[in-house]
Amino acid sequence: MSQFNNYLADKKAIIVGPAYYLKDKQQGDYINSFDIVVRVNEPMHAPVSGQDKIDFGYKTNIVYLPPSLTKIFVTRQIRSTRSWGKKKVFTNADVIATYNRWKVRGVKWVVGRDRENQFTGFRFNYLNMKEDWVFAIAHKAGLSKFQATGVLAINHLLETPVQSLNIIGFDFYQTGYYYDKDKWKIGRPKIGTEGNPHLKYFKKLVEENDRLIIDDHLKGILDAN
Repeated sequence: MSQFNNYLADKKAIIVGPAYYLKDKQQGDYINSFDIVVRVNEPMHAPVSGQDKIDFGYKTNIVYLPPSLTKIFVTRQIRSTRSWGKKKVFTNADVIATYNRWKVRGVKWVVGRDRENQFTGFRFNYLNMKEDWVFAIAHKAGLSKFQATGVLAINHLLETPVQSLNIIGFDFYQTGYYYDKDKWKIGRPKIGTEGNPHLKYFKKLVEENDRLIIDDHLKGILDAN
């Protein structure tokens, strides 16, 4: 992890989530201005159209992937995953297109989760989050397993010497929207904010880490819970 730490050392970073409240807020230039831009679950959530780039930015330096997308884009062990109850199949052309987009946008690191830690011939620097580390985070949150990739990514980044970490585009699905390839779709939140253990753990994380900087939208959610 030393190379990853060196990459982030003393940098001002921002992690961008896919929450719908950023739509039409024109935060793209602000997001692109950071030294390091981190995105989660890309390419499931990736700005494609011109307006989306204006709202969500374009720059991407680090991508965090859950286990299913790690197996699709890193180890190439599977070709499909499920999102909001629907099966998504990624062809070889989809994978190559994602690699090309990552390269153009400036991706230097991909961080994923693979129990076997099997990856060969991958085009980008890769860091594997160890399962015992993930389990320890879940235990702190009082969970049997940790499902919120974004919160896990934030926790992981806080273990690096990053100077500051801004958080934008996260609302724990309160808006009920998510980005799916080339269009917005409406989806009911699977997890509400009230009593959400991921949110409870995240709130504590914010309170204990002065390097974390949240926007007013997320601050309102935390104040209400």
